[in-house]
Amino acid sequence: MGTKDECKFIEPPDFLQTKIVKGKGLDWKTIDSRARTTLADMKSRFLDHLGRELAVMDKAMARARGQDASERTAALRTLYDVSHNLRGQGSTFDYPLITSICCSLCDFIEHSSRFEEVHLEAIALQLSALKAVAADRIEGDGGMLGQELMSGIEELVTKARKG
Repeated sequence: MGTKDECKFIEPPDFLQTKIVKGKGLDWKTIDSRARTTLADMKSRFLDHLGRELAVMDKAMARARGQDASERTAALRTLYDVSHNLRGQGSTFDYPLITSICCSLCDFIEHSSRFEEVHLEAIALQLSALKAVAADRIEGDGGMLGQELMSGIEELVTKARKG
């Protein structure tokens, strides 16, 4: 083992520093202001986007009610994918109730081993809840109404899983 005199500190290179263009960057206030403006603009367009996604979900729901098993599987995959995307967007744009309903819907689809009429009805009712939140533009958690809605969905999902 060497002596203390043999130790040497090696400064790691700062690769990030070489990528900075000096004198051409924006200050944090400008960056924050632009980000908030962009987010507000995106929020104003979210309900239109939500409406289009709900239409896609309606079509998928109609396909899922068909008799063909492969078509049902594809339709349920579409419902899952759309609700998965919406659950991430809901809270971003101050619609956490959308996120909660979509989380429930994704979980229900993902963890159900069969999809009989009672299961499809549970999915349809969750889709109806999404439409109600969108139609009434319920921001935030929806207060007491939101709590009752989520409580009802949880009860419905529990019953549907039991068959």
